[in-house]
Amino acid sequence: MGIRVRGKFYLGLLQLAGVSTVGLLLGKSTSRLIAALLVFLTQLPFALLAISLGGVTAWQIVAVDVALAAYMVMPANVALLTSVASQRSGTASAVMILFWLLLLPGVHFGDHSIDVLVKAGYLRSDSSIVTAVDTVLGFFQRISIVTRIDDVLAIEGVDSLFSLQVIIHLSVAFLAFLLSW
Repeated sequence: MGIRVRGKFYLGLLQLAGVSTVGLLLGKSTSRLIAALLVFLTQLPFALLAISLGGVTAWQIVAVDVALAAYMVMPANVALLTSVASQRSGTASAVMILFWLLLLPGVHFGDHSIDVLVKAGYLRSDSSIVTAVDTVLGFFQRISIVTRIDDVLAIEGVDSLFSLQVIIHLSVAFLAFLLSW
């Protein structure tokens, strides 16, 4: 169970009241996530005003909102998992900060760092380590929220709301929720 529930000895009371594990997890994660998504969706009418200014279509606005919503669901459920798996809230927070740093800046700056190490002569460009790291970073780059927004807002746009980024982020969120259970 979550850190606050274990730390305040509420777990016994909740179990005595008949609250199931799934109900507790949904109460801890989904209620806050829905509130955050509703606040996020309040900007949609204002974003649609950008259509009148030109340069963006309604499809692009909806595609960006779907991508951002999928992105919001993933860290929320990974945070739930770290809360359940950690004994202390500080550990859960540190794991989430590391997860976020690897997910956003780490992906975008990792490729540049490898290039710098190759140019400096510390790594050979044809080594298996460089090839493996480039492959992994390339995959994470493709499923990054930053890349998805760039793709959606490009002149040629996108055809589908459900991209690889959306599918992967929702899959990771679902897996994290199941592992929390």
